[in-house]
Amino acid sequence: MQEYLPDRLPSPGRSPTRRLVLWALTIVEVMALAGCADSCSSNPQLLATSMSEPAATPTPPAIVYVADCGAVCGGAHPTTVTAYDGQGNQVALTGGFPGITGNNGITYSAKNGGIYVADCGTCYATGATTVEAFSLQGKAVTLGSSAFSGLQQPGITYASGNGVLYVADYKQNKILPFDLFGDPVTVSGSFAGLNGPYAMAYVPDKRHLYVANFNADTMSVFDLQGNAVSTSGSWAGLSGPAGMTYVPANHLLYVTNKAGSTPNTVTVYDLSGNPQALAGSFAGVDQPIGIAYSAKTGVLYVGNATGVSPSGSMSVFNLDGTPHAVSGSWANVDVPIGVTTTQ
Repeated sequence: MQEYLPDRLPSPGRSPTRRLVLWALTIVEVMALAGCADSCSSNPQLLATSMSEPAATPTPPAIVYVADCGAVCGGAHPTTVTAYDGQGNQVALTGGFPGITGNNGITYSAKNGGIYVADCGTCYATGATTVEAFSLQGKAVTLGSSAFSGLQQPGITYASGNGVLYVADYKQNKILPFDLFGDPVTVSGSFAGLNGPYAMAYVPDKRHLYVANFNADTMSVFDLQGNAVSTSGSWAGLSGPAGMTYVPANHLLYVTNKAGSTPNTVTVYDLSGNPQALAGSFAGVDQPIGIAYSAKTGVLYVGNATGVSPSGSMSVFNLDGTPHAVSGSWANVDVPIGVTTTQ
């Protein structure tokens, strides 16, 4: 079976060329993820491929990818990424996300169908610290030898507004922009004033990047060039903010709080930083870190790093903070550090 491997996308400043953008992902693999290998032939959206840039990959189903730190963080299983459907049932993949030595975050790029993993191997003395790229099936995508260089303790998010990956480096107090192949992207701003940045969320409504400062319990807001943007709210309730996601359906930011004076909470804000009171309380979260919203299922997925001894757990909530029941068991979840979804 032929694999459609990526040719190089043009970085900012390069002249566009007509190149194939599918990331080590065959059409049959997309069908398998969708659970319709025998019936997708009538679905032109899944079967259509384009040789023109900047065409996207075939639309994948709503898959939840959980970046698990595992044994290097005191868990029972190897560090890896596991895929689930929106109900928490594990999805079999043809790849195994090889080479990850210390999961520290994860994001999905709809532009090329890539899963990007922030790997902090040096944090656990298990390997290098970098960002690795994979197909939706967990097959490694080879990047250049100097890709994503200079990182020390990275978190990561993707901004669809400009197709750039933003890496928050906790140890260096920096935000570092890269293109989809790991080459640095030059911006005019400096992303000033950070203090232990890790959690980030891109808000397409405003083309702004929201960055939570873990050490200061504050929020920094920037445009995509790294220039500071002022907000009028207090951002009250932040307490060791470790994860964040934006929900376009209600224009709110959801932040997981892992440490500090009021840990084990999820706080919700409008885009100005005003706290929002909800019907539910996100009950049961325990050292929550990763959080992701799926527009397909309409719910929030939260990773609890130490929720169930000896392993962590996943919690699912409605947008009002009330629990949302799912049929799956989230098998093999261990120490969930990051969560991302394809839809």
